[in-house]
Amino acid sequence: MIVEVGLFRIPPDRTGAFEPVADDIRRAFAAGGIGGLHSFHLAAALEDPARFSVLVAWDSVDDHRAFVASPEGVRQRDLLAGFMVDGETEVFHVNLPDVERGLV
Repeated sequence: MIVEVGLFRIPPDRTGAFEPVADDIRRAFAAGGIGGLHSFHLAAALEDPARFSVLVAWDSVDDHRAFVASPEGVRQRDLLAGFMVDGETEVFHVNLPDVERGLV
């Protein structure tokens, strides 16, 4: 299993406005129908509520790429773009073959 790790920061004064966007994205992943998806987690750092992490378990990196190119992936990217601080975003993938479905 491949786990996508995303790290990003939003302006601290926009955390309240970001909450409904984060909930929208969580609902979209929870609705299912996304190929290769196993689990999704989006959370603010305890030490800094303007810093977020996203952990998404996929069957493959290609499944992640297909999602990014999908209408839902484009919609989410557009939603997030209005909040992310330039230069504060990082996305990478790790291979975790022992991760079980729904656990990250």
